[in-house]
Amino acid sequence: MKTLMCLFAISLLCGCVYEVPLVEKAVIPVDPVLTGTWQEIPDEGDLADPDARMVVLAFSTNEYIVVCSPAEDAAFYRAYLVQVDDFHLMQLEGLGIDPSESKNYIVCRYSVKDGVLTFKTLNEAVISDEIKDSAALREALLVNRDNPDLFDSPDRYRKLED
Repeated sequence: MKTLMCLFAISLLCGCVYEVPLVEKAVIPVDPVLTGTWQEIPDEGDLADPDARMVVLAFSTNEYIVVCSPAEDAAFYRAYLVQVDDFHLMQLEGLGIDPSESKNYIVCRYSVKDGVLTFKTLNEAVISDEIKDSAALREALLVNRDNPDLFDSPDRYRKLED
């Protein structure tokens, strides 16, 4: 389980995964600040897991490829930045997901400050993972915009030297 503790694998295992995307198209340009190799920052008192890494690469002008735990248990995602009203978010789409599994999209809020990437995934207790329509998912986000529990607890990563 430790090897799956990178940013998006945590999101997939613990965050809310949806059957529909928040938005259909990637239109916001890639932010070069997000590209590189990131190492999970453990909670205070915990030891760092050297396998808890992710690699974020620009795939196109508007899309990233994210590789979590780049080893034999690697997970791959197509990711892109999205904006819904005043929310600046990242949407991830699992690649290589089992075809019998219909839930494939993760939405998270992120920030980068002083070389630390912080992210929070949508909280399924606030926005149900049973939503089956992109417009309804966006509406639920906006209706709950002031809910302090809209996003789960943050996870943090430090960028490794290039």
